[in-house]
Amino acid sequence: MRSRSLWIYLLIALTLSAIYFKEFQSGKRRIAEKISTMTMFELDPSSVSFFSIDKGSTRIVVTRTNEGDSETWFIKSPIRAKADGLRVRKFLEKLSKLRWVREIAKRPEDISEFGLDKPAVVIAFTAENISGTLRIGSLTPLGDDVYVQRNGDQAVYTISFADKYDLDVDLFDLRDKRLITISPENVLKLVIERRGKSPWLLRKRGDRWFFGNGPTEADPERIHAILSRLWTMRATSIVEEKARDLSQYGLTDPAVGIRVISGKKEEEILIGNVSRQGDELYAKMVGSPMVVTIKKWILSDIPPTEKGLRKSY
Repeated sequence: MRSRSLWIYLLIALTLSAIYFKEFQSGKRRIAEKISTMTMFELDPSSVSFFSIDKGSTRIVVTRTNEGDSETWFIKSPIRAKADGLRVRKFLEKLSKLRWVREIAKRPEDISEFGLDKPAVVIAFTAENISGTLRIGSLTPLGDDVYVQRNGDQAVYTISFADKYDLDVDLFDLRDKRLITISPENVLKLVIERRGKSPWLLRKRGDRWFFGNGPTEADPERIHAILSRLWTMRATSIVEEKARDLSQYGLTDPAVGIRVISGKKEEEILIGNVSRQGDELYAKMVGSPMVVTIKKWILSDIPPTEKGLRKSY
């Protein structure tokens, strides 16, 4: 009798478990379907070939070109410059995952009350099988959401202010701010010249670094630290696109010049005076008229004299 009762209880437990599992899966599907309907765009970010951002009188246009297996993004307007591929991908990922919070009105009589008659930002994109637009208006009364419209529809939605913040990028955000693009492992020669001193020439032979063609060996860890800082260095601001008077930045007689050379490529950065902010330095790449600022700590791995780079035994 007891055995029969146990089997009955077990059967009831299995039945309840099956019902719970079915309801749980059904609930997950309903949530997924709801999230899907709340998604602003059915967009694969890797398929986007063009996007633009209009903010007031400024229009930013960015396009993609493919070279073999690699992709390169270029800014076409308001200037012509290379874009930061990682920053562009982050922007497109955010756009593809964007979801509305609330549907405010299907056919509003006056969109000016939502700031959508003159939107603060208009984003347009073109992908393989889809194109779309996102118009971003004013903040909601509580300030935690923002009014938007999509694809020319009359309906007004809200998105979170955090999402609006991530999508409201400017020209500098999207620009490629790298100065040295040769990765440390590809550098074969390094030349460092301080103002008023003879240049230091370092050559890589195998896995070791030497001063010039002589036998004096350099500390490989110090060299790698310098090259890594140069490679990860980014401009913190653009002072002038086409500077004519470099003397005001200390770049006609730079404090430091650094040249890195790989097998087929050579890049050189000139570093001048301390900027007006005090914690940055003026700099420019040889061959480019643009003057930028960089952080002062970029030079922290470069010793005052070449002896500081010699290998200690």
